[in-house]
Amino acid sequence: MNLLDFERIGRVEAYLLRHRILYTDGTENHRVGGVEKDVSRQMLQLTADEYDALSQMLAGKGFSLRVEDQTFPGIPRGAKVWLAVRRPDYDGPNVLTLKRAWRAVALNQAEPKAETVYWFTLMWFLTMSFFYDRSGRAVSEVSRYVEANFRRDELEQKVASHIEDMRRTGLAHDDGNPVARVLLGGDGDGGRGTTSAQIRKRVGNFLKIMVDTSMLDMVKDADGEQTYQQSLVCAVQIDELFAQDLIGFMPDKRLNAERTVADDIGSFVHADIPEDDDAGDGMEDDHGSD
Repeated sequence: MNLLDFERIGRVEAYLLRHRILYTDGTENHRVGGVEKDVSRQMLQLTADEYDALSQMLAGKGFSLRVEDQTFPGIPRGAKVWLAVRRPDYDGPNVLTLKRAWRAVALNQAEPKAETVYWFTLMWFLTMSFFYDRSGRAVSEVSRYVEANFRRDELEQKVASHIEDMRRTGLAHDDGNPVARVLLGGDGDGGRGTTSAQIRKRVGNFLKIMVDTSMLDMVKDADGEQTYQQSLVCAVQIDELFAQDLIGFMPDKRLNAERTVADDIGSFVHADIPEDDDAGDGMEDDHGSD
């Protein structure tokens, strides 16, 4: 084996662990900056042995290295894209956590962790309903990720609608349902209830962290309006881990302690899916599995 340039390998690995995706060229929705351009150039310069070493280093941290080219929708002619995809069979320690997401989504620093988890999980479920339920798309149809667009106000309206549905069904008075109590903001217990301003702030915080962690891309629609699109790495990751339920999509296994959160919130999110919607029924069953 030839001598390996571990400094070069390490820089590429660090970038992939931070961003989960690396482009050689910009796309309609992704601008390649100086750092990414330099890292992608180093990736292309890796020898076969160095590339194998990089793959093994990522595998040891729970990721498989995947590469796509122009044959995949959304990737320009002659370009390459590398993805660090979480391995479904990995049971070692995690190098990524959701601490950053919790801090971003919480309304304030004093907010209890469980409350932030409930809100994050609800918004993630609703976001996935835009990805799949709305277009009748299966999770295995990764190449259709470019179709999964939605506006911020649509997510805000969807959150508000589900909160109102919960309120109408009397869940605010169910002391045994901590998820409903948190999402309704103490409504029914002397609290003032969740406000539209709080929903707007939560959704804004959520979308920002999802863009920052490469789960969503910001794109313009045909009318020039700002929308959010599922990223390629997000589509691939969900396809890889979907059978494990929602918790598998998260980069922090400590969420496994919140499995009942996925069960409870999943029933709220998919309550509006027609009974004859096979894709919707499948999602609900998988998300609620133990």
